Amino acid sequence: MKINTALRNAIASVLASPSTQGVLSIYSGAAPASPESAATGTLLWRHSGIGLIAEDGQVHMGETPFTANAEGTGAAGYARYSLTGTAYMIQLTVGLDGADKDIALDTMDFVAGEPASITCFTFVVL
Repeated sequence: MKINTALRNAIASVLASPSTQGVLSIYSGAAPASPESAATGTLLWRHSGIGLIAEDGQVHMGETPFTANAEGTGAAGYARYSLTGTAYMIQLTVGLDGADKDIALDTMDFVAGEPASITCFTFVVL
């Protein structure tokens, strides 16, 4: 399946709409098979009200770097972005700055109570 640019932009705009701001969560361990599966691993970091921007069929975080204290201790494995008030969820890859991942982090090793930063958060609506 392929969708045209107009539809990609429309989907990206819904995901980035201020009325659908969501929660970004980072977990340890391997990602589940799909976003429909229950989260696995330890919740390392979570923040609500992440502001996203839609441009050219892509969605990216408006404010980077974004820093918040970790909730748990462990090595980052994957992330999930869930839209507030909906069942919509996106499962994302994580890695260090410069890695070919959806979310770039300043560290892969989280320590509860210590700050950790997202340095880039971008994904393409296919």
